Amino acid sequence: MIPLVWLLAQAAPSPAKPAAPPPPVAAAPAWTPVERASAAGGTRSVSAAANAPGGRLVVRCDHAPDAVVSVQFIPRDPYRGFGVQPVSLRFDDGTALIDNWELLGAGAIEREERAMATLTMGIAHARRISLRTVDHAGAPLDVSFEGPASEAPIRRVVEACGQVLGKVAPPSPDLAPPADPATPPGKPS
Repeated sequence: MIPLVWLLAQAAPSPAKPAAPPPPVAAAPAWTPVERASAAGGTRSVSAAANAPGGRLVVRCDHAPDAVVSVQFIPRDPYRGFGVQPVSLRFDDGTALIDNWELLGAGAIEREERAMATLTMGIAHARRISLRTVDHAGAPLDVSFEGPASEAPIRRVVEACGQVLGKVAPPSPDLAPPADPATPPGKPS
């Protein structure tokens, strides 16, 4: 004699199998320029980045409202707050370049024009980029990134901001000091 419970269990529909997870979205290969447009249709930003287990290194051009090139480090465990953060970058076996980067939300950013000429040129030609800083708790953080296969992606980002890779942008005419009307032309003041 077959128990009634067993018969009912056999007749009941089996639980549905969970749906297979969607395939992961393939990230762009390292240092592939990515352009984002504004709602008005113009370029808002162009960036190229590399990921490593400790974080993400980004070279970026933003148009908001002026064109600004920056190098950004976004650690896997984001920073919290604002201020400055010492960051050291070493390209291959070269000398470490150390500076205080701004903390803006989750990451650290360097955008000073003279620094951009040096950093973007170093990133564009490095096979290995070593970054040393501290995490949000003050513990040492070392992250190593593969350099781009050529300078083309970094050049693309820099040129999107109207600049030349490895060159400091000339000062804007809007920022030129006013002429001293008391000094005749050609005479030192």
